[in-house]
Amino acid sequence: MGTAFTVLMTRKMVIVLTPNKLLIDPYARELVGDIHWNDAHFAYQLLHDDKDLTFDDQDSAPFTPKCRVIDPAEANREDGQRPSIPWSNAIIYETHVKGFTQLNSAIPEPLRGTFEGMGHKASVDYIKSLGITSVELLPVHWFPDDQHLLDKGLKNFWGYNSLGFFAPATRYYGPKGIQGFRDMVRAFHDAGVEVILDVVYNHTAEGNELGPHAVI
Repeated sequence: MGTAFTVLMTRKMVIVLTPNKLLIDPYARELVGDIHWNDAHFAYQLLHDDKDLTFDDQDSAPFTPKCRVIDPAEANREDGQRPSIPWSNAIIYETHVKGFTQLNSAIPEPLRGTFEGMGHKASVDYIKSLGITSVELLPVHWFPDDQHLLDKGLKNFWGYNSLGFFAPATRYYGPKGIQGFRDMVRAFHDAGVEVILDVVYNHTAEGNELGPHAVI
């Protein structure tokens, strides 16, 4: 699911009307599919000298991830007691879901590099054994891979390129899908460990007023 709007925009007497650019709900709780970088994402002719003073009405839907409607009761459910650690007592361990788990032989192989691996007993027990009160996870919300990385056969490892701040990154899904994220948080809470999410609002995938033009 996505939303297509007809937008009236005036800029230097240019009017753009197009329902062909699919928008992702910024409050979506889950995204499916991936971004397939294409000039159809842009409302202007990407390679034209006049840039956004031109017009492009290609349909971007085939190249854009879609929002999935999930059960709101599941999304808003809180299981167990969430720890509340005073800042003066906090000992924070910053880590990366994939980087922390992908080579840990104590975690079942199908769970390595996933939310389920991060919430596995081996992960939680190790962090707890260090005296940690709070685990801070580097970006776990949905983010795409930049085209310049894909061209080199690489992926965006760190995640500072957010597109859906309320949707977990599907690249970290294990067999349980989105439920693995909830189980991970619950496992840390049950162990008395806070979960802090690293969210950087000025690092987003949209780019500047011309869009993520540098990656196409």
